[in-house]
Amino acid sequence: MRLKVLDTLQKYGMLQPGDFLIVGLSGGADSVALLHCLASLRDTVNFSLSACHVNHQIRGGEAYRDQAFCERLCKELGISLTVWLKDVPGFAEKQSLGLEEAARELRYSCFFQAAEEWRSQLHPTASVKIATAHTLSDSLETVLFSMVRGTGLAGLCGIPPIRISSGAGQPNVIRPLIETTRLETEEYCCKNQLEYMTDSTNSDERYTRNKIRRQIVPLLREINPNIEQATARMTESLREDRECLDSMIKDFFQRYGLENIGQYERGNLVLDGVSRTPWLELPQGLAVRVIQKMLINSGLDYDRKRLFLCRETAYKGCGAVEIQKGFYIKATADRIQLEKRMEPEPYFEIPIQLVGQSAEQTVQVSGKIYTLRLLDYEQTEKFKKISPNGLKNCLDYAKIYGIVKLRQRKNGDAYIPWKRSGSHSLKKLFQEKGIPPLERSRLAILEDGGGILWTERIGCSQRAAPGPDTHYLLEICVPEQTEGSPSLQSEAKME
Repeated sequence: MRLKVLDTLQKYGMLQPGDFLIVGLSGGADSVALLHCLASLRDTVNFSLSACHVNHQIRGGEAYRDQAFCERLCKELGISLTVWLKDVPGFAEKQSLGLEEAARELRYSCFFQAAEEWRSQLHPTASVKIATAHTLSDSLETVLFSMVRGTGLAGLCGIPPIRISSGAGQPNVIRPLIETTRLETEEYCCKNQLEYMTDSTNSDERYTRNKIRRQIVPLLREINPNIEQATARMTESLREDRECLDSMIKDFFQRYGLENIGQYERGNLVLDGVSRTPWLELPQGLAVRVIQKMLINSGLDYDRKRLFLCRETAYKGCGAVEIQKGFYIKATADRIQLEKRMEPEPYFEIPIQLVGQSAEQTVQVSGKIYTLRLLDYEQTEKFKKISPNGLKNCLDYAKIYGIVKLRQRKNGDAYIPWKRSGSHSLKKLFQEKGIPPLERSRLAILEDGGGILWTERIGCSQRAAPGPDTHYLLEICVPEQTEGSPSLQSEAKME
């Protein structure tokens, strides 16, 4: 088995010299064999090794028995072990998940946390990976399980040798035993006199996977004694086909995808999309995968029925299908796109109080942080020389009077913008700038006792615009939209 694992590591490029590897250790034969085998290969491949055990607190005393065994095994092998205690039943109930699904979600969460802790101890850029003990037998069971649920191509590809991380900073997950059967891991443990724990729930056929393992697989083995290897050939071929399709879809998006993704259109945010004319020329199998790719890229859950509704709508060239609340696939004669319905921003109005010659106040609203600061005469002169166009977001502080506040637009708002004559309604000014209606509610307005001083995306008013006699400048900084909720926060800083 040792040579087979080494061959698998090299075949898929799972490990590189200097990598730090964390093995998910349950205490069963598969994970015990994996940990022991990898320990024997450390010098050959030149990597560091640690282990992580998650006590799911499902099987009472048996769970703590497994934990104690893992601690003892790692001590004997001289391998560091991180142990996590997780209330899987409680988490499953809270999240409305099955026990198996909840356990898997928490287990990987613990693996990733362990990896992050090790990376912080080693180096922020250290290569940390997770190794799980999924075997060739597990991959066969996964294929059968997916088949009975009516899977597509992805489900027939089985368990991939490497799971590429989808989250920033998350480590990749490798499966060094993916070409090794469960029988081989048990034989390895026997040959090396390795004790291992047996999960009592493995014999409970109320779980679908156990029923497949104990009833279906033996029947298939009667037909083909090498059923795992035969299925492996199929999954490897299908993964190649899937990679080919993914490459074709990627090429299609590069050629015909929408530009300026993230723009607003009629008040809605366009998340993704493609040109409809070349899409119509695709075979149906590729056409539906293009739409599927849009949904996957945006992290949206969907079922097969809804996916095919999207395809039919796209063929018609009109209409929309809601995927989740506020998200829908929309089709026109020219385009197929994924949109997010934007809700108007709740009204906001925040008082501004700047005291002293170096006063500064920050306001967070609508997911953006506005900074208002006073610049003295010397700073003002430098500012005008360096950035004359930037003056549109600056005001002559001496021309401001009364109560000052940062607020949302109101119906009927109007003012005279800098370098323009006559009063203009904000509605007209926004239309000139091509700003969609729902985006307008997310823009800030600064006003004083005399009316509007400044409007985001438009600029300062003619009344309070900086001039040759300006001695103090009020600068309004509007950075890019930030992460987080659009709750109001205000913090004043005075010197």
